[in-house]
Amino acid sequence: MSDSHEHGPARARALVERLLAAYDTGELDAYVALLAPEVESVNYGRNLSTVGRDAVREHAAEVLEQFPDRRFVETRRWIATNHAVAVELVWQGTCATDIPGFMRAGEVRRLQQSSVFTVAQGLVTSVHEYPGAAETTPGARPRSRAR
Repeated sequence: MSDSHEHGPARARALVERLLAAYDTGELDAYVALLAPEVESVNYGRNLSTVGRDAVREHAAEVLEQFPDRRFVETRRWIATNHAVAVELVWQGTCATDIPGFMRAGEVRRLQQSSVFTVAQGLVTSVHEYPGAAETTPGARPRSRAR
């Protein structure tokens, strides 16, 4: 077995770990640097498909604005091959603004999620997110800032 093949799954997982860490800390420049130029991102829970680094960055910025304290709070399982990584994780965050038909400002969302990443030439070429169980709990509504 070649060295490249032997370490392929470990390299693929390390790439995805760096991607998730950059997203988790809001470092969008580092996040998009790990994406292929024509990356495809699909969120099956929100029926949202985004193609291209710029579009994925824009969507990530929106999510981070809506949930500024959003963090991955638990990683349950990793499966990696040379060209794909699947991870089951849980994220949690407080909604900063009302999102009509989805959440109210101050509510806390905890969501189980499975994500599958494909990897080629050291970059993530696709992300497919499959939401699982979600819990939303009421929180204190943010006070308006005096102007």
